[in-house]
Amino acid sequence: MLNNIDFDILLEYLSYLKTGTLQQFNKYVDNLDYNNEIEIFEYSTIRRMFSRLSHIEFDYTNRTFSVCKPTILISKNIGILSGYRTKDFLMEIANKYKINDIANQNAPKLINVEIDDIDKFQSEFPDIRISKDFSQKILNIIPNIEQIENEMLPVEYPLIISQPNINVYNTKNYRFEQIEFSTPLNGLYRALFPGNNEYYFFKDNNWYKINKDYGIFIAHKYAQNKNLIQYKDNCLKILLYIHFPEQIDRALTMLSGMNPHVKNNYYIYENIDYKTAEKVTRLLEVGGK
Repeated sequence: MLNNIDFDILLEYLSYLKTGTLQQFNKYVDNLDYNNEIEIFEYSTIRRMFSRLSHIEFDYTNRTFSVCKPTILISKNIGILSGYRTKDFLMEIANKYKINDIANQNAPKLINVEIDDIDKFQSEFPDIRISKDFSQKILNIIPNIEQIENEMLPVEYPLIISQPNINVYNTKNYRFEQIEFSTPLNGLYRALFPGNNEYYFFKDNNWYKINKDYGIFIAHKYAQNKNLIQYKDNCLKILLYIHFPEQIDRALTMLSGMNPHVKNNYYIYENIDYKTAEKVTRLLEVGGK
């Protein structure tokens, strides 16, 4: 369970440290889990949360994390604060600007800063980056799923699917399963290694390395299962078993600064206009009702 962790304290502590290893990150989470209830899979849930809220970057190749530089994402005259955050730092801002803190589900509080004059704010806080139209800029440069598929990296060695550490993704129940066939079939495969998983797509008798989240969407594209996303009342919903690729996840989240909440087996992103929802649908070639 994540609701017994004070994520504001965790972000403040990590802000003082600024960087560290993933092993250290998990240890810091454990130190705040007074009830010892954190499950193994929940560490990745916490990392995704910090990443989508633009607080922390994770380098899974080198197994490290780095707290992002403090950034204000501007929407009209309201700024969403992301990245580095300590009580003293917030007090410095609050002495000159009105700050609103809003409870955020399984995440640090959303900090909104009311800014009437951006140039004045920048002159007073030169170390805080200012970003306008953050989400739109990200979505405009992200490649679509066809480009991602065309850029998959071929591998020279074949995956031996009979090995117990190799699983295949089932598009019908949205999970990786043991392999029950002897010859590779087109689809997404997971190779389990100590401390790290790798993902490969098999098609046209060739193996390709792929990002897990994009690989899942490509697998569903081939399965012609497009009912993964739904849009209604300025909310974009995605099936609980699937995640948006990291940059899309971040772009959607930072339109509101709210960590998506869970309801009826969906992750729900708030404050999403129709044009943005349509853009994401086109990027991933999925749709829904």
